[in-house]
Amino acid sequence: MNLLKIEQEFQNLLIIINNLQSKRLKLLYIVNFFGLFEKTKNLKIYQSYFQQIMPEFLNSLCNESIQYCSIDYLLKIRYIFNIFPKIEIIEVNNEDMKNYENILILQIIKTYFFLGEFIRGISEIIDLEKIQIETLQNIINSNSHLSLIEQFELCVKFLSKNDNKNILKNIYNDWKNEISFNDLNNIQIPLIERNDIKQDFCVSTLQPLSITNSHRPENSTKDIVSYNYHFGNYNDLMHNQALDALYCTRAILKKYHVKEEDDDFYEIIYSFPRKKLFYQGDSLGFGMGLLNIASLSKLMLVKNQYCLNGDIVVTGSMELSGEIRPISTDSLKLKLEAFFYSPFTKILISKENKEDA
Repeated sequence: MNLLKIEQEFQNLLIIINNLQSKRLKLLYIVNFFGLFEKTKNLKIYQSYFQQIMPEFLNSLCNESIQYCSIDYLLKIRYIFNIFPKIEIIEVNNEDMKNYENILILQIIKTYFFLGEFIRGISEIIDLEKIQIETLQNIINSNSHLSLIEQFELCVKFLSKNDNKNILKNIYNDWKNEISFNDLNNIQIPLIERNDIKQDFCVSTLQPLSITNSHRPENSTKDIVSYNYHFGNYNDLMHNQALDALYCTRAILKKYHVKEEDDDFYEIIYSFPRKKLFYQGDSLGFGMGLLNIASLSKLMLVKNQYCLNGDIVVTGSMELSGEIRPISTDSLKLKLEAFFYSPFTKILISKENKEDA
């Protein structure tokens, strides 16, 4: 690519990232730009580009922005780190650079583990001897009937003496906590972040959707539903999905499990940890419905109470009848990718999406 074309690409990049809120999207655009130099031998020609964009690159690099990404993508980011010493960027604090690089390396290791590639992941931390590799492989092969996290636990125990900094042990605990069954008011939702100005890149992630609910006063005449503590139809699709999910849930619980008539009204608050409102669409309905069933079964007078399985990811829109509508093929592909590189092992989708999946 000639210098003029690269200059145009760089100016477009600056415009785009200045208008993005999502660090995950910013990082994707920057990594794509750096990819232009992958086959270039004389990197010093482009030193000024690296110097200008590096603060934004480092600011965008955090645990959240590189979660649930492919190994190939993470290795592209590592390639960028390998470039910096070659072009002698003196403005960078070496200690800060090391911290950012450690965040990246840890995510690469965790992703290998989520894929079941334990020996490759462990080799990033520990210099394994041939006998250790053979023993690890035997442990994995003889326990293939176990879940990935159970296999990993056996590997961690075997290497406990080599794990001086408890890195493996900490990764195991983080993994276990992430898919734990303790928080029954959360459910994992795959979400797609888009650049609304120039939609040539999209990126997916997983976020825990949570719910809080309570009875409204006896003289209330309707339910109140809000999303990320915002009221009103700021996002019609999402707001309507929330109302449909509540209506459907109430009908299901009353029809099959209620002890006596329950005409109470509720205040329902759905919330993601990140409060910025750049999530759009109606594919949250399925997750909202399941959250409602689990949480309202504890508020309504029902025979059975329900819990959520913490190891499940959910996507799809919900009709008033309780039917789950499919999502688009393009969205499905992105969401399955985030799920594939995550620690979660099950995903619920519409049966109409099965063939595409």
